[in-house]
Amino acid sequence: MDSALHNEHFNAMASFFNHVGITIDTAPRNVASYRFLAYDPDAYFNDGAQTFEKTLTNERALIKPEVQTISSEANQNSVWQIFNRHADFNVIHNILLEAGWQYHSTKGEKIRYTRPEKDPRNGLSAEYHTRLKTFFVFSSEAPKAQFFINKGGGSACDIVVQYAAHGDKKRAYQIIKSNL
Repeated sequence: MDSALHNEHFNAMASFFNHVGITIDTAPRNVASYRFLAYDPDAYFNDGAQTFEKTLTNERALIKPEVQTISSEANQNSVWQIFNRHADFNVIHNILLEAGWQYHSTKGEKIRYTRPEKDPRNGLSAEYHTRLKTFFVFSSEAPKAQFFINKGGGSACDIVVQYAAHGDKKRAYQIIKSNL
């Protein structure tokens, strides 16, 4: 493990645990934070354990959302609705990373981000709620901040329109349709 990439390793591990249903405390993320283990007389030590070397940046993969078969008669409005209901988090996450957002941490169902050009150590700028499939921006300096702040949070489609299609709804529709 590269100590210079501590935050990236920590983020990847937090994401891994979150995907298997385990929520970890992300508050003591500093490499110098104290760590404690409870005494266990039957503790197991794995001599063959491998170092966790993943970082969040090397986990990027465009994964299509899982959606039931859509009839050929699906109209434009239903495509937007279907995407909002079934958008895979990895698709949303990749769009935000490509737009310059930086993964900060995970807390339960909330994936936290720092806005582009801000050091993640200086705090949070937004979060994506995976169950609600809503993107909440709380930094007025973030790109497209007023759009998301005025709406009280944006949908998966809003993320595509604002960050992947740069406001072009026709382009966003094509991106969304190609992911169904």
